[in-house]
Amino acid sequence: MNRISHFRKQVGLSQYQAAIDAGWEYQSRWSSYERGVRAIDIQTGRLIVQVLRRAGARNDEGSLVTLDDVFPADPAARSAAA
Repeated sequence: MNRISHFRKQVGLSQYQAAIDAGWEYQSRWSSYERGVRAIDIQTGRLIVQVLRRAGARNDEGSLVTLDDVFPADPAARSAAA
């Protein structure tokens, strides 16, 4: 699960504006990433974080968001690997 929607809403960006800021033609692309319908490669993940950072998205500590904030590791996967 990602936190794209959480941080986008935190800064008051619409999906349409976020997609435009990312250089994408369609809002549906951003929406697909938020909903987890479309797989995100590392380059796209970094671009999404960059858009959110430029908009001022902050993590719980008050710092600009990072890749790990927006795409947290799955706790269940970490437990299974241990």
